[in-house]
Amino acid sequence: MGVDDSKALEPMRERAKGFCCDIVRGTPDAIFICSRGGELLFANPAFRMLIGLKEEEWIGRPVAEVVPADIGKMMCQQNAPVLADSKPRTFEFILPVGKATRTFLVTKGVQHDGEGQACGVFGVMRDISERRIIEQQIIDTSDKEKQRVGRELRENFCQHLVGITLLGNALQEELSRAGLEQAEYARQIAQLVKEVVSEVRALEKGLSVLHLDEGEGLVEALEDLAEQTRATGAIECVFRPPPTRQTVEPKTAMYLYRIAQEAVRNALQHSGAHRLQISLTHKRDAVVLSVRDNGTGFVADQPGTCEDATQIGFSIMQHRSRAIGAKLEINHPTRGGIEVICTVPRYKTPRGRK
Repeated sequence: MGVDDSKALEPMRERAKGFCCDIVRGTPDAIFICSRGGELLFANPAFRMLIGLKEEEWIGRPVAEVVPADIGKMMCQQNAPVLADSKPRTFEFILPVGKATRTFLVTKGVQHDGEGQACGVFGVMRDISERRIIEQQIIDTSDKEKQRVGRELRENFCQHLVGITLLGNALQEELSRAGLEQAEYARQIAQLVKEVVSEVRALEKGLSVLHLDEGEGLVEALEDLAEQTRATGAIECVFRPPPTRQTVEPKTAMYLYRIAQEAVRNALQHSGAHRLQISLTHKRDAVVLSVRDNGTGFVADQPGTCEDATQIGFSIMQHRSRAIGAKLEINHPTRGGIEVICTVPRYKTPRGRK
């Protein structure tokens, strides 16, 4: 490119810079830049409005002094790993806005100086409160539908199957009295229908969790889950209940149960485990659910891997944990397997989660 061409492009570059400035000023996303030391160097109008800043109050001041103390501390903690390896990261946290709380997703990356050195962190915050509400509504609707289908299976379908079994038994007796060999076929039909009834009732138990409307029902529900898992004959499953029982709010109990159910399903289908442990612990400030297996874990580069199915299962568990303000961890213990830990704080909502 010649000198004249470069000069001709200069006005276009300036206009592009102007467009970028307009986008930063006009976007509803909150955008900010912090120095390596944690001073707030830039904040667009959306960020200033969100935090309630005036122009002269924030520039060059430590972010921990500009925003609420717990939020400022969390922002600085999030900056550290971004600066350490220069890789962008996304965090989620809850911020009080007026009399309400809003959920934000913030993506952070490294700002470089003229020599290419990391000199600060930029962040883009997006309000995802409405999305989280919709996600929770979808989860709640799914749970209600599972309960409805479970009731239908128990009250209608199973009753019809039991009736067919009784008719089959009566037919067998009549054929036996007549000395006909078809009596054996009638017996086999009745037995097969009886087995189907057992399978349908096991399915109904997984769909319609009867105990969770009670204050201490989570323990009974998890005991049932362990029993149902053992009944498959595919895996040894034990449940470790808490030493003392405490009340868990019904919605939280339902979500914890569904997380345990999904973790058990993943262990059965994808990990190759032959032993599984479900445990529930009541701590002073939290309720902790743990599901641990001794399988091979999840290796994405193995042929025939179930990566998509496993990731969907983990995503469902993440959605459920967020809906009750919990922290979900997927650990890989040194002795092998996978451990799913869901921690629900008592009495307060966590301010931030990675």
